Amino acid sequence: GATLYVIAYAMEEHSKEAYEAAVQLAKDLKQNAPGIKVCGGTNTGSSARRKMGIVDLDLLCLSPQDEKVLKTMIRSSPGYSFLKDGAVQ
Repeated sequence: GATLYVIAYAMEEHSKEAYEAAVQLAKDLKQNAPGIKVCGGTNTGSSARRKMGIVDLDLLCLSPQDEKVLKTMIRSSPGYSFLKDGAVQ
């Protein structure tokens, strides 16, 4: 199926508004394109993410990942990769 993969590394060093926009995108997809799954990876710990105070950040389903790997995938944070049937589109 289709998956939007959200890459979010060193979140405390980047704009809170960018992550709020990512959450809004996840909400929009859930409502308007329910067949698209949203998940992602981050190297930022859960306590640091909570301190940022971003409402509904859990919608991004961020799992712990290595920062170097995340930066290899994409150079912006947040960054997005769209996968269809396991292949990057």
